[in-house]
Amino acid sequence: MIDFSSAEREEPHVISGIHRQHQGKDGENAVDFKRLAEKKGLLKAGVKAMEIVGWLKKDHGLGHGHAMAIYATFKGRKE
Repeated sequence: MIDFSSAEREEPHVISGIHRQHQGKDGENAVDFKRLAEKKGLLKAGVKAMEIVGWLKKDHGLGHGHAMAIYATFKGRKE
């Protein structure tokens, strides 16, 4: 699991593995998606996984598998 607490203070390239490969239509990466999700209020308690996945697919052009992989990086978040 990726610890975003340190990754956010560094360049996005510090995220290794498959999560670095998932980009949106505008070149967003996992760190960018986390920031956007926070701004949109999607990381609050009670938000369902499929709400986030749907947002990633619709607004950012990700396929279902890529959206799920990005969502998986959010699971370690603190409320």
